[in-house]
Amino acid sequence: MRRFVWPRVERNCQFVQYQAKIPLTKRTSLYILVVLSIFISCVAGVMYFRTPRLPLYISNGLEIGSDFKLLSIDPLEVINSSSSETPTADKKTRIDNFNILGEVAINSDSKRRSIVNEIKSSIENWDGNYFNCFWPRHDIRFTIDGKIYDILICYQCHQYQLYCDGMKIGFGGVTGSPDLFNGVLQSAKVPMPKPFP
Repeated sequence: MRRFVWPRVERNCQFVQYQAKIPLTKRTSLYILVVLSIFISCVAGVMYFRTPRLPLYISNGLEIGSDFKLLSIDPLEVINSSSSETPTADKKTRIDNFNILGEVAINSDSKRRSIVNEIKSSIENWDGNYFNCFWPRHDIRFTIDGKIYDILICYQCHQYQLYCDGMKIGFGGVTGSPDLFNGVLQSAKVPMPKPFP
């Protein structure tokens, strides 16, 4: 029985072949790296520049939800969070530790449409800038399937926060002006928060 021995020539051929493949491997890996970089840049660009929007069920709730209200919030009068009482959305005096100064029910379809268009436009036109604070002065409240939803809006900090039955469920950025909301509240003689010093 003969013993198998690797021929020297075959080993040399493998070595030469391996040496010949090195530039091809580097070139291929460079191509793969370039393609991956372009792909990742495209995905990141799409994710960064995509139009921000409210979740669909919140957007629909703004359109068809019941008990549609605009609330005036005092960002400076924050209730002591060490209190044993837990804030809930069904309380008439606060939302997420912020005092509610007053509210106005929006029964007019045209007024509701203008408020809904304003908040959607403020979110969709957000430029990506925000401040590391949250001092909301406005709250849009409505009910879907027996659950109370709140959209607390801070135009000064360029942020909004979503709540369902008093629990925070989301957040995002806004841009624009609170003039429309202020006008609706002032025309209904709802108390407004004091301006910052």
